[in-house]
Amino acid sequence: MVWGWVAAAGFLFTLALALAELASAAPTSGGIYYWAYAYSSDRYKCFLCWIVGYANTISNVASVASIEWGCAVQIMAAAQIGTGFETSNSHLFGVFVALLMIHGMMNTLTPKYIAKMQIYFTLLNVILCCVVIFVLPAVTPRELRNTAPFAFGEFQNFSGWENGFAFILSLLTPAWTSGSMEAAIHMSEEAINATTAIPFTIILSNLSVLILGWAINVALSFSMGNDIEAIINSPVGQPMATILLRSFGKKGTLVVWSFVVLAQFAIGAGQVTTCSRQVITLSFFAFARIVQPHVCTSRCLPLPGMAPFLFLCGCTKLTSEPGLRFGACGVVSFCQFC
Repeated sequence: MVWGWVAAAGFLFTLALALAELASAAPTSGGIYYWAYAYSSDRYKCFLCWIVGYANTISNVASVASIEWGCAVQIMAAAQIGTGFETSNSHLFGVFVALLMIHGMMNTLTPKYIAKMQIYFTLLNVILCCVVIFVLPAVTPRELRNTAPFAFGEFQNFSGWENGFAFILSLLTPAWTSGSMEAAIHMSEEAINATTAIPFTIILSNLSVLILGWAINVALSFSMGNDIEAIINSPVGQPMATILLRSFGKKGTLVVWSFVVLAQFAIGAGQVTTCSRQVITLSFFAFARIVQPHVCTSRCLPLPGMAPFLFLCGCTKLTSEPGLRFGACGVVSFCQFC
């Protein structure tokens, strides 16, 4: 939790700096798909941009699916804490599909309000981080507080893999959390002063995510007790919610968790916005020789363009069950580094 995050942070921030430099030179909604074509040699540019474009598209589909699935898990965890409701995979998938449909309609009908909404939810995210970092350790019962040697030196492996590979898998957490660092690039053609705003957004968002994320992991390590297996196997079905429940109690957890769900919902809406633009951009380039290209002057993505993207996100979860939580994170991380 702690050192895996630190190990990945340096690589992730280096990647963010590289993307920010490219974004300042050529801000375009095509992002790395366009850059691979523009900056590659004539001999390989078509092949490389094809590889990068579809790898980036797959990662975008997987990122939206994993975010929406995470939000569905959080919603059902709240239901379990509040009412004791027993969650099944069908319940989770139903909520997941509903979230996709809601965010699709939001991006189709009211896209101009999403930007305003993100401002308030960014502030909410920072407040929630501060609650976990400062308030959680303060209210955690004494018997659940861990010592510094445990928080920074204890290694427990429940993955089923060897310890070395399990540590490598822990790098997926920071990679997934900040893996969509190029999301702002896909909004370049809808942003004001994109050559400055987009690079600044990439660097500031990535740096804040890495710092706050590490601080959250440290706070959790001090506040979760030493029975990690009980947290993983909790009937709540969500380790973070279980840790909060043991420290804040039922009512306090529901209050905090409701804002966590709200923040995750906003992240899903924003990710659908950026990823759908990239997918549509790829489609325009891919079929440019068949369909006459045109300039879309509206910031509202038509429903026929949004629907196939959301369908792909839904299929991502439908085609795989137990391995998908790992698979989505792995695909996102791998494709982002591609």
